[in-house]
Amino acid sequence: MATSAFVPGYSGGGRAGVAPASLDLDVAEGLARRCLGNPHTGDSNRKTLHARFQEHVATFPAFAELEQRAFRDGALSRKHKELMALSISIVTKGEPCLEWHARQAYLAGATDAEFYEAIDVAIEMGGGPAAAYARFAMKALDYHKTHRR
Repeated sequence: MATSAFVPGYSGGGRAGVAPASLDLDVAEGLARRCLGNPHTGDSNRKTLHARFQEHVATFPAFAELEQRAFRDGALSRKHKELMALSISIVTKGEPCLEWHARQAYLAGATDAEFYEAIDVAIEMGGGPAAAYARFAMKALDYHKTHRR
């Protein structure tokens, strides 16, 4: 039995970090808090780790440049690219990417309706597991709507 690195106290029968369909919203909220940092103190593990990545991981600057180029407005707007990335993050169960692209889509002006349609696409592409996992995307959207920086 694997223990999730993302959900304290959850031991699932599958891969670590994969949320079960029956995951309740209290556990999901704890997960969101752990992924997003402490909303009460403004703590963010991502910001702390980003500086370490910039200093020590040789490939990260090239990846950051790739990301900037990939998400620039072009034939597709940045907003639409972020919504695509959100759908992909749901299907691949990439929690940090899901949180990041939910925030970026919101900041790029994605509406709730657009956000939910991106979830629809993810569910179609990923089936039942994506439907269960999409709740994390909704939680991330709620967080960013109330903690816009």
